[in-house]
Amino acid sequence: MRIAALIVLGFTALVEAQSLAADARAKAEQIWNRYVALEAAFDPAVADLYAADGVVRNRRSYPTRE
Repeated sequence: MRIAALIVLGFTALVEAQSLAADARAKAEQIWNRYVALEAAFDPAVADLYAADGVVRNRRSYPTRE
């Protein structure tokens, strides 16, 4: 009886974890799709999706290795 209860409990926990993971993935996809849409529209609101204290760094490599 205890083994059956543990199996049911484990299965329930697994189903719940998958549901939470699916919700997190859906939210991440929603944020990504918003980012892509703003970028494609050249909307300045895309900057709101970045951190206020973010730093953009760029390093160039020239064919002359300078």
